[in-house]
Amino acid sequence: MMEHEEDLAPAQRLDGVVWKRIWQYTRPYRRELVLLSVFAAGTAGADIALPVITQRVVDGVAEQGREFRFGPYVAAYAAIGTLLCACVYGFIRIGGFLRTHVAHDIRRDGFAKLQRLSFSFFDQKPVGWLVARMTSDCDRLSQILAWGVLDLVWGSALLSGVCIVMFATDALLAVVTLSVLPLVALISLYFQRKILSS
Repeated sequence: MMEHEEDLAPAQRLDGVVWKRIWQYTRPYRRELVLLSVFAAGTAGADIALPVITQRVVDGVAEQGREFRFGPYVAAYAAIGTLLCACVYGFIRIGGFLRTHVAHDIRRDGFAKLQRLSFSFFDQKPVGWLVARMTSDCDRLSQILAWGVLDLVWGSALLSGVCIVMFATDALLAVVTLSVLPLVALISLYFQRKILSS
């Protein structure tokens, strides 16, 4: 096996030190990260609110029949739908901005590092392989840093909100539903190891 192929050996665990260094590339874009988080949380809130409004309408029609007033719920649904569209537009714009700029910064530093390496290094590593690896890795890292933050905030906000609504609606059913979480966590850890090795 060639030496440069050995660099592709499967990772056994996530290296916190490495990811902390990579995370530093988001520091110049703190404002955009905050905006991205706000849009993600807003999207999660809208995702939660729309089914709640639908539930209220169904319950209201079941209880009051033709006497039920749809007007306030139609207005609320339209407002939340508009908010959802604005949040999706916002996180696409900000996420694209972050991904592009972070990728630029990583590539700039990566290629600057290549310029400082000794000639003997390039005798051992094919230049074409280095450039291809640099390009693909920069692309992947910038995608993780931009869209990973979005997924983390949106997912956390959505799950927290869903749990709150479940407990407010029916606490016993919420406890029964959430009782499977430990099993899901164990299965997730198993698949995380499999994904890292592949």
